[in-house]
Amino acid sequence: MNISKINELTSLRGIAAISIVIHHFFLSISPDLGVRVTGLTNYVSQSYLWVDMFFLLSGFVLTIRYHNRLTLQPYDIKNFVLARFARIYPLHFVILVLFLIIEVVKYQNNGEFLNSPNSFPDLMRNLFLLQGIQFDYLHTSWNHPSWSISIEWFSYLLFPIILIIASKNHFTISLTLTVCSILFIYIVSNITEYELDVTGILGLVRCISEMVIGSILAIIIHRMSLKLRSLISHPGVTLCVVIALFTGMHFDWSDLIIVLIMATLIAILGCS
Repeated sequence: MNISKINELTSLRGIAAISIVIHHFFLSISPDLGVRVTGLTNYVSQSYLWVDMFFLLSGFVLTIRYHNRLTLQPYDIKNFVLARFARIYPLHFVILVLFLIIEVVKYQNNGEFLNSPNSFPDLMRNLFLLQGIQFDYLHTSWNHPSWSISIEWFSYLLFPIILIIASKNHFTISLTLTVCSILFIYIVSNITEYELDVTGILGLVRCISEMVIGSILAIIIHRMSLKLRSLISHPGVTLCVVIALFTGMHFDWSDLIIVLIMATLIAILGCS
């Protein structure tokens, strides 16, 4: 499996990151402007789904990196977990410290310190990457976007098992995993009024299901012939899927449909 495929997905990561920033800016920092923008297009309000693109990409890219290299041996798992921890935790810790400094400044100005949702228990949960694991599917604290880091961290702990199962050269296993993952995403998107815009245990199910789909896509592409990959990665096909993605988000299509289009786009770019 060619490691260069990872670089070809970098631009997709950039689009996802920028869209998430725009989403938080309009809906959190400038909600009045966000309402006006949403009146023109649903793209901004539905851009929380770019988090799902990251979950899909995680499964896809990690499978490319660790296919045939990662086993369930303690040494391999330890190295994998440490590598994932080193990738996500340092920046998370620095941002958390900055938020703590803001709380100290607030205390000096008005006497308020560590009030909800930035309470001391929540600070401890953030410190130990537990902030995304709760039964309240909307609760976040301190650095709001870091809930996805917490969710992804717990998904990393399960990834060795996901990869080994997904790597089985068995059509029935791959089909069953894919169908179950899509079913779980469908259930999560319909269990609340917020569709996939949820954190907590529902967010964890959301993340794991999408990592499974990304992993299976990487395995399938690895086994494809060069001729079939060339056909799938035709620029015309790529353009059609990109148009479908942005059209769907503009018109507020079902979250599940958008996620499946995102998965299709990853597969196409992975074939190029």
